[in-house]
Amino acid sequence: MGKAGGRWKYTSEEDARRYIELSTSRSRWVQFLHAIAATHELSSVFEGEILSSLLEKAGSTPEEARRRCPLTPINIPDTYNKNTVTESICRAASQWEKIEDAINRCDSEWVSRNVYGLRLKGADMLMLLSGCNTVVADREMIRMIKPGISESSIKKIQSSRRLYNEVKSELEKMAREEGIPYNVWHVKEWLKRADGPLKEGARKWIEKLFKQQ
Repeated sequence: MGKAGGRWKYTSEEDARRYIELSTSRSRWVQFLHAIAATHELSSVFEGEILSSLLEKAGSTPEEARRRCPLTPINIPDTYNKNTVTESICRAASQWEKIEDAINRCDSEWVSRNVYGLRLKGADMLMLLSGCNTVVADREMIRMIKPGISESSIKKIQSSRRLYNEVKSELEKMAREEGIPYNVWHVKEWLKRADGPLKEGARKWIEKLFKQQ
């Protein structure tokens, strides 16, 4: 920790490591629900609220979700593709053993091709939340390396495997240059740019996010 004004202040790398520590302490199912929430949120300000709603609706295990499915769309205005969110949960619950095996192998490629509702960015987000050493080409990170890029161009990158992997390679290079793991580097940089951590402060946002689960 650094020291500012006579008080200890957490560095962004320590915040990132804390985020990953809290995330990897949860079950694979909760990590999956978090990936769904993060993939379909309109703003990280409401990420914890969305995840809490998914846990309440789907349950804390895939077995519970199978009993409850089909699910009605979640009623949170800051989430888009509401039908996709609930359908993805039910589809995942029905093939959970295969998904869990892919998570344990850090097989983002398999998840992106076989898990409905995640695609490229969501698959990498799930890997990161599960402790895999990866980066995610999300909106904030694309904007970091491509300042001024339009929203439509971001969506184009995230829907093209070739373009997405090109951005990932550039992010990985930046992480290697700093000499820290990809996942720690990604969270460190993301916390500096995402609206939720910027609004509340990274440490407060992290503790609030994981306390809600």
